[in-house]
Amino acid sequence: MKTIKTFVSIEPMFDTSILKGVIEDTLEYVDQYLIGLLSGNTLKTRILPEEINLALDILRKEGKEIYLKHSLRELPEVNYIKGIEDDFSRLELYNEDGGVEQRPLLNII
Repeated sequence: MKTIKTFVSIEPMFDTSILKGVIEDTLEYVDQYLIGLLSGNTLKTRILPEEINLALDILRKEGKEIYLKHSLRELPEVNYIKGIEDDFSRLELYNEDGGVEQRPLLNII
């Protein structure tokens, strides 16, 4: 049986205070999370690394797949898992017969 994985792209993010709520509202339905800030913005933003780290802890505890965009990885206070949460190519497209086929999401976007 083939099942399609779901993902949400939380970007561009202007305010990290919304991150926890978005994640809690979607945990039941979403398999993978792509998270990033507004790149090169000139708008006023509210970015608190501790809120990002809390969100990452929730996702990890729930066994969700995570991809952090460069805009978050460059913040020294953000605790991401190098080689895993910074590797877009490891996100999975679907499960079939209990197995997993690795395919980058870029092929379907």
